[in-house]
Amino acid sequence: ILFNQSKDQIVDWYVERFKQFNLAENYYQARAKLAKGSNRVKAINLVANCPESMIDELSNEVNDLQTSYDEMENSFNHTIEQNIQLSDKVRRMKNSFSWQVTLPMRFLRRKLLDPFFRNESKRLKRNTYQEWVAENDTLTDQKIKKLSLDCQVLKTLPKLSILLPVYKIAPEILNETVLSVKEQIYQNWELVIVDDCSNSEALKKNISEYTKSDSRILPFFLNDHGGIAEASNFALNQVTGDYVLFLDHDDLLRKHSLLKFAEAIEGNPSAKLIYSDEDKINLFGERVSPHFKPDWNPDLLLSQNYICHLCCVSTNLVREIGGFRREFEGCQDWDLILRATERLTKDEILHIPEILYHWRKGRHSTSSNVRAKPDILKNTLKVIESALQRRKLSARVYPALGKNNYVHIKYNLPEETPLVSIIIPTRDRVDLLEKCLVGVTDCRIYPNYEIIIIDNGSIETATLSFLDKLQKKPMHRVISQYGPFNYSKLNNEGARHAKGSLLLFLNNDVFPLNDSWLEEMASHAIRPEIGCVGAKLLYPDRTVQHAGVVLGLGGAAGHAFRRFPENHPGYMSRLQLVQNYSAVTAACLMVRKNIFFEVDGFDEENLAVAFNDVDLCLKINQLGYWNLWTPHAQLFH
Repeated sequence: ILFNQSKDQIVDWYVERFKQFNLAENYYQARAKLAKGSNRVKAINLVANCPESMIDELSNEVNDLQTSYDEMENSFNHTIEQNIQLSDKVRRMKNSFSWQVTLPMRFLRRKLLDPFFRNESKRLKRNTYQEWVAENDTLTDQKIKKLSLDCQVLKTLPKLSILLPVYKIAPEILNETVLSVKEQIYQNWELVIVDDCSNSEALKKNISEYTKSDSRILPFFLNDHGGIAEASNFALNQVTGDYVLFLDHDDLLRKHSLLKFAEAIEGNPSAKLIYSDEDKINLFGERVSPHFKPDWNPDLLLSQNYICHLCCVSTNLVREIGGFRREFEGCQDWDLILRATERLTKDEILHIPEILYHWRKGRHSTSSNVRAKPDILKNTLKVIESALQRRKLSARVYPALGKNNYVHIKYNLPEETPLVSIIIPTRDRVDLLEKCLVGVTDCRIYPNYEIIIIDNGSIETATLSFLDKLQKKPMHRVISQYGPFNYSKLNNEGARHAKGSLLLFLNNDVFPLNDSWLEEMASHAIRPEIGCVGAKLLYPDRTVQHAGVVLGLGGAAGHAFRRFPENHPGYMSRLQLVQNYSAVTAACLMVRKNIFFEVDGFDEENLAVAFNDVDLCLKINQLGYWNLWTPHAQLFH
């Protein structure tokens, strides 16, 4: 019913609903009942004089619902279009002669094969996140017992210091946060609580009580309000541990969180920065919005603080870089992580692929809404610009569209732009080739390129005539390469004839969609740390064909976000952000020529048709280069 109303109507409905109740129980007691799984309606009815904070939190919940609804509606409309096309295809297929002839075979299939595949489909059915948690990520007594045994066999016991700045938080919520620390299976920790001048006697009394029950809890009270950065720095000056971890005053650790970090440190003594996956706790105490993160991804971190919680950093390293900086309030953790990782090698940054942190969604939490903290809007750009200046990188930062306030970093090209050799293998299909070349040559933003056509034995008169005309055009060359189709060999031959310092391997069925695509790819390809650069490719129906290659997906390797709608933000907005991938597709791949020949190009003998691009990317990655995908170069494929 609520989905049929506007967002404002839903909020108004909540407000009026809560105004009806004037009972003795308060909001936090109600939320505790919700978290314990009691009847939601009864819990809601306990709320008395509903505080403004709860209305705001409900508003955030409604915003999330509205966003989910919008995404579902877009996906639903796209599905309808696909179903119409499929229905027409099925109708024509059933009317065909071959359909009538194969009727007996289909009868046998239904009797013998379909029952097996029905069982398989049940086994592979998709679950909700709550179902996944119940099946795979719930700490049963048996699991806790096993984790306790794991803790006992640790040979090294690093001391982990948890920084907990506090400001005007309800004592009931803070109690839950502190309790999540006290219940840790791993015992060698200290919790430094710094109250940032909350001016609440009840809260101060509450915090003072903690140390009476556990000497590892160290409370401090500031006389002046300085913000989260200053409170965190004060806490940092008090710690005695080998590593520091950062905890928000309303969030929760899991019972085995510190144990997993201690195990990671013992298994990787050189690690200086370790981070885990995370999810969120909504108003009803449910786990939602999991963030399953990639391993170390430097370009993604420049556009999005994907590391966030739970993050564990060497205490010495945090002190060396000067701790948190107040001028980046709201983005102070992102700024610190960027400065810390600039001093580390890839082997010193470790990702624990487990959810070890629950981020509570609330009125003042960016887990619900980035605009909950106004400073973030201006400090996001400041954080990235500061990082670019430290790294002496010539680039401009542009705000990206969307509620998450992400950015587009546009790297500047030198005044004398490098020559790009565009290599296009083809055989006949002049209709595709001509359209591809029209799209390429229409590019006015980056004019310094040459086009090398590798003709693999075209025989059609129209194609031969077209290729003959191309030979007479400036910066166009046609190279004949006869023999069976070997994608690797064709592209290697084109690279040997290339004059440019940048090679762009391009399929003949690709057509550019935005004018800046070639400039965008070249600006990344010339970066000394970057190897292969890939683009965002769309199918003709404007769904995603390529947005990076993930190893192991579909067997050996597969395309991320395949068949997502064109403007879909992707999981955690990944379809909107420049980032590093293991590999990108050679349907549109740019790389520096010297790197290409350093790994002997594509594998002509073993990978003549498929996976040669993945192999090339992995070889280049082994040399220490990062492969990169950008959504700001868009083409049809």
